[in-house]
Amino acid sequence: MTTSSSSNKTRKVRKRARAEPSRNAFAYTIEDAQAMGAPGKSKIYELRASGRLKLLHVDGRTLVDGDSLRELLAGQK
Repeated sequence: MTTSSSSNKTRKVRKRARAEPSRNAFAYTIEDAQAMGAPGKSKIYELRASGRLKLLHVDGRTLVDGDSLRELLAGQK
């Protein structure tokens, strides 16, 4: 009985390099918001609960409202 040697190989998955998010976008993914200087994911949800940050839900994805994020980041400086 022969075995396929390709089944024993492990595939390496490369992550794509993310482009820097635009500073004037309508909305951002949570990862892009963090790349711009927003706090971590848990803190983003806390800020939403307190009304300091608006989140949008589009096609099952959670996005951070662009104006809301820029106001938050401007207040941190």
